[in-house]
Amino acid sequence: MQFNLKKLAVAFIVLPVLSVPIGAQIQAKAIKDISNQKVDMRQLREAVASRTLTWLTGSSSNNDYISVGRSANFFGFVALRVSSGHSLTRSRVARDTLAVLNDAQQTSLISILNAQKKPFEQTQAARFEMNRALEGLLVGEQISQKQFLELGRAYGASEANLGRVIGQKLGEIVQTLSPDQQSKLSDIRAAHVSGQGGEPDQKGIKLRISKQDKQELVNLAARLLSWTTGSQEFNDFEVVGKPSQHFGFVSLRMESNHGVRRGEVAKKVLNLLTPNQRAKLDASAELNRQQFDFFLQTRGQLMRQLETALDGGIIDVSEVTRLGSDVGEIEANMTWAQAVAMLDVRNSLSE
Repeated sequence: MQFNLKKLAVAFIVLPVLSVPIGAQIQAKAIKDISNQKVDMRQLREAVASRTLTWLTGSSSNNDYISVGRSANFFGFVALRVSSGHSLTRSRVARDTLAVLNDAQQTSLISILNAQKKPFEQTQAARFEMNRALEGLLVGEQISQKQFLELGRAYGASEANLGRVIGQKLGEIVQTLSPDQQSKLSDIRAAHVSGQGGEPDQKGIKLRISKQDKQELVNLAARLLSWTTGSQEFNDFEVVGKPSQHFGFVSLRMESNHGVRRGEVAKKVLNLLTPNQRAKLDASAELNRQQFDFFLQTRGQLMRQLETALDGGIIDVSEVTRLGSDVGEIEANMTWAQAVAMLDVRNSLSE
């Protein structure tokens, strides 16, 4: 197959032809119930404590690093991974998903790489502005909460628009899926959440694209699977460590080759602090707990707008921008509370 991409070059993706006759009974047996997930204060406290370490000891590049799949995280993959007990990986899910798609559908998926480029860059730039403002607080610059929330609104609107571009294109692919393809995608989901992700049974086709595009294509294919076979509940799910991801913990985890555990880092940080210092972090975690449900509710309204593409509809640009701005403001409020608490702790640290 030939694809008209700007960055045809370096890396290969091998797409095995799979047949995964795994029934829904396996999925029902293996899947972790996410329906009753509650905001956990322990997890919130660990998130704030671990970020205290990375933000106060890291660099701008550490803070700017973000993992593939974090931006526009609106398509249910996080919930799918959590429900599997974290046994599935993006790359394997993407590999199996791509093998189900025909040539035209694969071409449509690849076209998203170019379509999302500009909104992705806008989202990234908006996030960097928030990070620079936070780092300004570290060196004593006068930045008001109001100013920071406006930056959050801009970031939220940009990220929601990125999600709209991706969602509209994914929705177009969904409309072309045959009943047989839909059944195979559901079987792939069941196989992966059961820990029995399909293995290739013969050589597949190869796509010649750049390494960066390969990572994004994996991300998009995994999202197509999770969005197509999931539910509103899965799309709405978010783990407590995801909002306010501006403080460099992801970079630390990547540098450790995923050996770092948030809970272990948090425990060591909290053991270093005085009761008064720990209380400051606890207070920000409690404020985040109060805001988290509101964050999820508003984010859920944004999800409903994006999901219109699954039924062949056109996503409302103005509503996505409005709701994205609101989500961004709530997330920025959560971020601000953490940053203020971390600064208070820093200012009271002994040598």
